Amino acid sequence: MKAPKRPVALMALAQVICALAVPLTLCVPLMNIAPLVSYIQMAQLGLLDNTLLVILMSAILCLRDLITAAFIAVAEVEAFRICGRMKASSAFSAANVQGLGRMVLCLGFAGLITLLMGNSIMDFLLSGLPAISPWVTYLLPPFTLLTIALMLRTVQLLMRRALDMQDENQLTV
Repeated sequence: MKAPKRPVALMALAQVICALAVPLTLCVPLMNIAPLVSYIQMAQLGLLDNTLLVILMSAILCLRDLITAAFIAVAEVEAFRICGRMKASSAFSAANVQGLGRMVLCLGFAGLITLLMGNSIMDFLLSGLPAISPWVTYLLPPFTLLTIALMLRTVQLLMRRALDMQDENQLTV
């Protein structure tokens, strides 16, 4: 039986997508900093009431979005590394299992932060669209992140079992 070839071109394409996704992921939360800067400028002019509260809430939301984006970017960088290792050698390696574990943790934390602290990025992106149920904009991103984390955890467990089976087969030969 002929061994299948590694999908080198597919892994290279996945690496390009991951490399493009990281700066995009980090730039989206930076767009939320512009309103914060305008609030601070208006506060200096004395045009807003309760400016301290508005600035504090905006700063907390920006910090939350930056932390979430950082977790997602770390997961994307790890996906880039996994694709590189798969392109160079076998998919079943201990480094790939550990990389999937890091991706699960990062996406899980991003999903929990988004679930517990609301979601302002989605409100920003959907601001020009017709009204959508607030529950959809509140629950869709965290449950998407948590679902992806659970699927990656399943793949990690399957890869760990395959790695154990591969090691066992090498010992018996």
